[in-house]
Amino acid sequence: MVLIPIILSTLVTTTSSLSCLKCYGEGNKRCQGPVVECPPDFKACVTTIGSDTVGGNEKTWISWNCGRMNMCSSSGSLTTDFGVKKISSSCCYTSNCSPPTPKFPEGNTDKNGISCRGCDSERGSSCLSNPKIIHCTGEENICVLMTNITKEGGAVSTHFISGCGTVGTCGFSHRRIQDDDRTTIINFSCGSGSVHLPPCRLLMVLAALTVIRVIS
Repeated sequence: MVLIPIILSTLVTTTSSLSCLKCYGEGNKRCQGPVVECPPDFKACVTTIGSDTVGGNEKTWISWNCGRMNMCSSSGSLTTDFGVKKISSSCCYTSNCSPPTPKFPEGNTDKNGISCRGCDSERGSSCLSNPKIIHCTGEENICVLMTNITKEGGAVSTHFISGCGTVGTCGFSHRRIQDDDRTTIINFSCGSGSVHLPPCRLLMVLAALTVIRVIS
């Protein structure tokens, strides 16, 4: 009879859901928010940090949330014609745990012979008709299209950015960041880096499918 409570206790422990801190904040300090119960297929607590550097001015942000295992230990950078974006994540695997602080990839200014189309839709450039050419450096040896989809209230806005990126950016597909009533989905579509420049239309199609999936 003594074994029955022990067995039941073990079953409850192994089937219980993971709980993680959920928050978003500017800067690199730990953000504040509630502890939430994770969906069954989310097996990790994920910390994601990001930075945007334009004209020498850097802005950083941090996000904590539940995540899937493929979101862990990813790091990447994206260089465009106007600045550099970096993103990195780390994980832990028990309820209300604190993931180690993620680290950004190191930069390298040596040209690697790869060129990519560069654009930023909010600056009036077109990723298809009037792209700029970015000469890639260091470990940024693939062409990347970054899509930011923001939902706030009933409005949905989309921002396309493309340039030279590291392979690590490809692991940041469909990252969701929650800031009060605003939800941002970050998605990276990757193509083969080449001096002939990869077809950007395919990346735009992939990004458009992401927008449709988020809206629906």
